[in-house]
Amino acid sequence: AARRVALLSAAATATTPRPTPARPDNIVADYFYSHVAKTGGGSFAKMVEKGRLRPLRPCHVPLHTLRCARQRCDVALNGRGAPCVASSEGHLKNVALDPRVKLWISAREPFAHVVSLYAHCQQPGAAGKRRHAFPNATLSEFIDVFYSRGGVAPAKYCSYDPRNFATRYLGDGDVARATRVVDEADWVLVTDAFGPSLCWLRSMLAGRRACGCDGFGALRRKTHGTRTDLIDVPPALEWRIRELTRDDARVYARARARLRDGLAGYNLTCLLDV
Repeated sequence: AARRVALLSAAATATTPRPTPARPDNIVADYFYSHVAKTGGGSFAKMVEKGRLRPLRPCHVPLHTLRCARQRCDVALNGRGAPCVASSEGHLKNVALDPRVKLWISAREPFAHVVSLYAHCQQPGAAGKRRHAFPNATLSEFIDVFYSRGGVAPAKYCSYDPRNFATRYLGDGDVARATRVVDEADWVLVTDAFGPSLCWLRSMLAGRRACGCDGFGALRRKTHGTRTDLIDVPPALEWRIRELTRDDARVYARARARLRDGLAGYNLTCLLDV
């Protein structure tokens, strides 16, 4: 726990900090889920709010929120009554976490993550497109911005910057720090193994194997209006995306390893072999 506090403190002071209000946002929780955008956090939040992950309850509603993205958050231990989980979609460097509060995070396969970020901002009907009315751009045009040395502003086509997105959220751009966060988190949600991740969580909360090799059952995922399966990505463009996410690939590999190790503790690695 002390090691985690030191890690989060280092993340909070790395680089030039953003201006923050004099009074931080105070949160009381037993678990804090640091939601990396477009990794399934909205779906997870809804499951907690609807009581599908008992005995967990939300510490605040809506659970899916940007509160720690807008200002610093101080997260203190709840420790009373049914355990509650707090969440925010914001950089972890903005969070001061009591060492007794358990940290949960999420990670997504980097290529799929970038395509999802793009779809959120550019597909007709997607939440980001509706809210911000970004100028239309192909995926190739969106990626070109981040190889350019000037001209188009990075946020012209989307508010998300896809360059090692998870590494910046979890480690303030430092891949070593981000992978340490993954290693030291109490639970890791892996987007492309959503069901197995939830089985690990339920087993951890119960202190015993809480599901079988047939999985978690039917799961409904929030997509925010995106259809990434409709986006065609030629090999050359895929290569360019993977070049932008090399550090995230390391973070994701650690997240997959954590998931496998967590499931192994309950004899549930079968869930990853189907």
